[in-house]
Amino acid sequence: MEMDNRYRVDATAIASSNPDTGEDIENALLEIQPENSTLTEIPRNCRSDVTTEYSSVDHGWAWVVLFGGFFISFFVVGGQKSFGILYVELSEKFHVSNKALSLTQSLAGFLLQFLGPISAALSRRYSYQTLICFGGLMAGGGLVLSSFATSYEVLYFTYGIITGIGYGMAFSPSVVMIADYFNKYRSTASGISLAGGGLGGMVFPYLIRYLLTEYGLHGALLVYGGIMWNICVCGLLIRPLQDYTSKSKSHKESTTRKRKITSYVNTICEKITKFTMHVLLLIRELEWNLFKQLNCILLFVAVFFAMFGYNSLFNIVPPFIHEIGLSTEDGAFVLFIFGLTDLIGRILFGYTMDVFPKHRHELFATTILLFGSGIVCTSLLRRKLELCVLMGCYGLFAGGYNGTLMIMAVEYVDLERLPSTWGFICWSAAVAFLLNPLATGAIRDSTGTWTHAFQLCGAMSLTAVLILIFIFLKKAKESRSEELC
Repeated sequence: MEMDNRYRVDATAIASSNPDTGEDIENALLEIQPENSTLTEIPRNCRSDVTTEYSSVDHGWAWVVLFGGFFISFFVVGGQKSFGILYVELSEKFHVSNKALSLTQSLAGFLLQFLGPISAALSRRYSYQTLICFGGLMAGGGLVLSSFATSYEVLYFTYGIITGIGYGMAFSPSVVMIADYFNKYRSTASGISLAGGGLGGMVFPYLIRYLLTEYGLHGALLVYGGIMWNICVCGLLIRPLQDYTSKSKSHKESTTRKRKITSYVNTICEKITKFTMHVLLLIRELEWNLFKQLNCILLFVAVFFAMFGYNSLFNIVPPFIHEIGLSTEDGAFVLFIFGLTDLIGRILFGYTMDVFPKHRHELFATTILLFGSGIVCTSLLRRKLELCVLMGCYGLFAGGYNGTLMIMAVEYVDLERLPSTWGFICWSAAVAFLLNPLATGAIRDSTGTWTHAFQLCGAMSLTAVLILIFIFLKKAKESRSEELC
């Protein structure tokens, strides 16, 4: 089916794997596109004229894309997890309350998740490459500007907003694109991609601790920002599926794509108002009718409670370790152990869900149950070895939860609606990321200890388990009713 070269269709993988519905999906996406849009013109290489013979789904360049997605997760999630290491240094420099300083991380975490559906939708109009590279520039630039901050209020803008926007623009496209490039191995590929965040959680605490020791806070943030610009390098590996029609055509259209991307950037700078209108249009085009399905609503609520607990670990563990008399190096080591088992859990549970697809719901709920229980128990420990053992154990399940969340989203809706579903999941997590640092910081200021903050976060995660059990029982009842009919 030949399509006009102004339209980008991200449903290629869907069309090739399900030829009976592929044409309908393409036609539906075409109806979204305004007729006379200059900002949304898409290069010819993004047309949906690829054939199964040259498709890269589950093989070929798909593995290179997975490599890029792994390291995007490494930089974005690993960097976001490591703010707790900077938290102690920033607190000593600016001498502010925990609640005030926590707002910096709240803004960055909120934008990381909130921009998920927007960046996923924009990747339809432009490309995964463009969005990821733009996000990388913003993330690194915000950290570089943060190195010159003279007050914590400036950090709200440089780190909280600029870096947060960069994280949000880069991360969500890197997650959604895995569903386009993989079908048979989708769960495993998703686990591997998101395992980058686990590796980043291992590496970045030590790296930032080293940079702080060698260069101080100013120099560490400068180098840290430069490291984040490598997100752009990873983004350049994301080659559209449609580049496989022929070698000669791929070479010609690769040059065209580079020229078009440059043209888009210039056009956006010149016509920012029109671009903003397109963003608003894309938000309106999200499939809001998902909120008419009770299971989807319950899933979004469960994600909020689970993420509220999970996000606390990286914000309050380093200052908690400082509070109980351990060194900052001990805090980095504890996070290293957690990151190691988090990485293993993402891959392990992704593979397990491929092997036991009928038990995905039980596995998913179990991961939240165990890491939520671990969060509650963390506040009871005071020794480094005890903390390493406990966090290492429940880090495995925390990684399993994060590595399989996208797979569970596909379980509740069909693949065509995944971008919107993932967007709403990101918004649910965004609210949790915004409220968690503020709530835990306020508890620390009022009680003088982080113990009660751990208990709150663990209880929130366990609440998510109850919601998932209700969904599971509801679906089981519906299945039995269908069998009887």
